[in-house]
Amino acid sequence: MSSKNKSYRPLIIFYVLAIYVFASFIWWSYLLWKDNQQSFELRISHERENYFRLNGDATSFERSESFLKIQSKYNLQKFMIAGEGIVFLWLMLFGIYKLRKSILKEAYLSRLQNNFLLSITHELKSPLASIKLSIETLKKRVLLEEKKDLLMSNSLHDVNRLESLVNNILFATQIESDSYVLNKEQLNFSVFVHQICKHVSTNHEEHRNFIYHIQSDIFFEFDKMGMNSAITNLLDNAIKYSPPDSTIEIKIFEIDRKVVIQITDQGAGIESDEREKIFQRFYRIGNEETRKTKGTGLGLYLTKYIVDKHGGRVHMEDHKLTGSVFIVELPK
Repeated sequence: MSSKNKSYRPLIIFYVLAIYVFASFIWWSYLLWKDNQQSFELRISHERENYFRLNGDATSFERSESFLKIQSKYNLQKFMIAGEGIVFLWLMLFGIYKLRKSILKEAYLSRLQNNFLLSITHELKSPLASIKLSIETLKKRVLLEEKKDLLMSNSLHDVNRLESLVNNILFATQIESDSYVLNKEQLNFSVFVHQICKHVSTNHEEHRNFIYHIQSDIFFEFDKMGMNSAITNLLDNAIKYSPPDSTIEIKIFEIDRKVVIQITDQGAGIESDEREKIFQRFYRIGNEETRKTKGTGLGLYLTKYIVDKHGGRVHMEDHKLTGSVFIVELPK
């Protein structure tokens, strides 16, 4: 049985139990209503006989005090049964709705975590295998300096990938434990972003074209570590999902007391119904077993967290031609 079928098995059991409970409620409500009606008819029959023995005539019984008293009590019990039934039915339906929502959420989180574990396996396995191969090659063979430099450069690139992955996981752990505290400093944001962009783009310049439009000398208070992670993740995302030799454009400017970061790529873009989900923890478009792009589903989640902590907003827009535009707005 597939993992997807297993994750929905509790939901199927829940539906069966919900139908059983609902059917039982209808049945017992019917029996209670019927029992009240039979009790009323029995009491009326008994009182009618007593009335006939005392008065010799039962034609005026339905106007008598005893009949009106019994009927009043019967009507009151009907309203009580109906009222309690409606309240119980509402509580039952509300409970079913909340339980169903909880089960679906658990199934969804289970799939996300499964995707995360698969992606972590892929992300760790590839660079480790590459580093191992490079080291073994350096140990066993006498190579030209040019070849050695290439192997060392590739190994350093893989180590940087692993470091970035570990940092994201540690950062996410700090967020979940609510132990991360912003350490804001008044810095030149223009220089800060330019340095990050140059660092990230260094390993991809031969495959991507980077265009910078960075307004100079934008100063405001921000957390260096968090903002470094947020911008790096946005750039990595643009690089991963854009084709080779495409253009990635980075704009930084200030408008209306807001600092705006705009990163545009020429990738496949993201469907409108996915745009809110991509900022969720572990969420990645597609299935981990068939997906070609690398990642853990933490990058945009961490970006949104940092931007939110700075009182800002991050969202995605369509590129006019093709690809995606991620926009971050930070208040000064």
